[in-house]
Amino acid sequence: MRRKLARHETFPAGAGVRVLLDEFHSLPRATRLFLAALLGGWLLSLLFGYRFELLFGLVPARVTGNYWIWQTATYMFLHDGFWHLFLNSLLLWMLGGMMENVWGSRRFVRYCFITGVGAALFHIAAGPQSGIPVVGASGAVFGLIAAFALTFPESTVYFYFVFPMKAKYMAVIIGAIELAASFNPHRGAIANLAHLGGMITGYLYLRWYPVMLEKLSGAMPDRREPAPKPAPRPASRMDALLDKISKRGVNSLNESEKEEMERYSKWLKK
Repeated sequence: MRRKLARHETFPAGAGVRVLLDEFHSLPRATRLFLAALLGGWLLSLLFGYRFELLFGLVPARVTGNYWIWQTATYMFLHDGFWHLFLNSLLLWMLGGMMENVWGSRRFVRYCFITGVGAALFHIAAGPQSGIPVVGASGAVFGLIAAFALTFPESTVYFYFVFPMKAKYMAVIIGAIELAASFNPHRGAIANLAHLGGMITGYLYLRWYPVMLEKLSGAMPDRREPAPKPAPRPASRMDALLDKISKRGVNSLNESEKEEMERYSKWLKK
């Protein structure tokens, strides 16, 4: 005998979708918009087909010969099939929200843009006359892997979701794999050098950009009276919150802890 569902009951699948949407809405704003843009770009490529990829994907010959420089950014929002989109979106979901909470939305967007364009330039340098379009946000995602490893080097992660290791070792292994794969003549359509380029660009940006800013600010003295800088929270407190995020995720923070992280992030930007 089949029991009728009461009005207040829902199907498990519906509950799962609701939980997924709740998790999505709990992500920071820029990460949500990035994920939505990836989905939108993939749907547009399905709708308009290969010509759309030739126009907005990364075609090195078009960039170097016709100066279609917009392709160095727009290619990130197109993907070659559902699983390509799914894997990049999953990594962006896992790493993007965490790094945006640490950096703030503006710095997060700037970083993803720079690493994505950097990955494109690496790919173009490897084959400037290639007429084959390359698509995907993998360059920016690999840049986020480098950023996570530099920010949380001692955090334990699961390589390929199976092997536990420290984040700094995972990033080195992934970089070595991409470097070795870039020399494989049978690697197919995977742009391994672009992946590696995203990691290298991210590393250089995080290591050298603050140094360059400090040198420039020293060369151009500010005549205005500097505003007093508010005292930050003790470093041990911030380390504890960052460690909590790396182990349990952003949603493990309560409201007061999120406010602390936000104030600390604003303090770092001053």
